[in-house]
Amino acid sequence: MEVDGKQGGEEKVGGSDCETSIFILNKFKKVIKSEGGEVKVVSGYRWKGDLNPMHIGFVSMEPNTLFIPQYIDANLILFIQTGEVKVGWIHKDKLVEAKLKMGDVSVIPAGSAFYFINVGNDEKLRMICSINAAGTSGWKSYQEYEESYKAWSWRKLLNSIIGKQWRKGGRVHSPEPYNLYGNEPSFCNDYGSSISIDRRQYSPLKLTGTSIYFVNLTAGSMLAPHLNPMATEYGIILKGTGIIQVVFPNGTNAMTAKVRAGDVFWVPRYFPFCQIASMDGSLEFFGYTNIGEKE
Repeated sequence: MEVDGKQGGEEKVGGSDCETSIFILNKFKKVIKSEGGEVKVVSGYRWKGDLNPMHIGFVSMEPNTLFIPQYIDANLILFIQTGEVKVGWIHKDKLVEAKLKMGDVSVIPAGSAFYFINVGNDEKLRMICSINAAGTSGWKSYQEYEESYKAWSWRKLLNSIIGKQWRKGGRVHSPEPYNLYGNEPSFCNDYGSSISIDRRQYSPLKLTGTSIYFVNLTAGSMLAPHLNPMATEYGIILKGTGIIQVVFPNGTNAMTAKVRAGDVFWVPRYFPFCQIASMDGSLEFFGYTNIGEKE
């Protein structure tokens, strides 16, 4: 079954009680929706002349479904929220393949045609991906760009999907993914843990100008107020409920919002902020820091 179908449309998603705040991104655009799954994207806010905010994409796929080959002229940083997926893409005339599981982070380079197959056993696949808006024209079906690719590139993708073998040296494996759940946290105590990775811990990130973080707060705990003087931060609530507070650089309150699973927030550089888990359970969130420095 293919993930293909109707396109377009916007909806508000998430549980924030602060819908008017620009620091909660809740206008999701449905790019594709069908019986096999859906793709939706939320766009970053253009802040103080920032012409290239990050977009966040959400991909869900039912068991035994194929996400037909697509093209996007941006680096995709994938995070597997649930399930398992086989990923294939063509980069520099080579077919690159990877099998990813829950917690894995992987990078698909800009300008690659790619596909996804849900290979989990009766489990729905959920992925989150960052899309750097600089120079991008959005999600496009591979067919819309096929004239810019050699015909054999298209055949390579199809042969890989249906399991055919082709000449030696035509297929390469991607760098090993980085698993956020399987590596030691950067910081850990009785109130929670956090992990942050950049190009030093995971070399494929050097192409993106982006770093990644994951935080788990125990019930009633708070991530102490902090700010980022170098980059804008984006976050997605994965589990639980809590509060996010953002303060203007002059010290006045910018936002205090209740959040729950599915909410997306962002914080400009120099804005102090903190996250607080509710007393009902732990709060987990994952996100991207748009550093902007690429190699």
